[in-house]
Amino acid sequence: MRDELGDSVDMILDGGPCQVGLESTIVSCIGDSITILRPGGIPLAAIEEVLQHKVEVVDSSTAAIRVSGSVLSHYAPVTPLELLPHASLWQRACELAAQGAARGNTGMVGTR
Repeated sequence: MRDELGDSVDMILDGGPCQVGLESTIVSCIGDSITILRPGGIPLAAIEEVLQHKVEVVDSSTAAIRVSGSVLSHYAPVTPLELLPHASLWQRACELAAQGAARGNTGMVGTR
């Protein structure tokens, strides 16, 4: 995170390993406005209670993208993941491409 943001932020709070299966809640505190840019494991009510301030939530479907994880393609919870030895990658990619072609899916293209 520090490498990505550099000096553009004053502080990064690291709460350690996550105990929930969600990404971090990202909160913007610019000026007098407090806004949740990306909902995560901390509920809105908890943030408002701690801050004693009304917190707005960005409508990610209409807002400009300002945070990682807010692009729809960022998440792929139903996409299978396979871990393979390097030597097996090309063969498996060809198998998957053939399966996609058989279904009429031409989204995967391989080059050698």
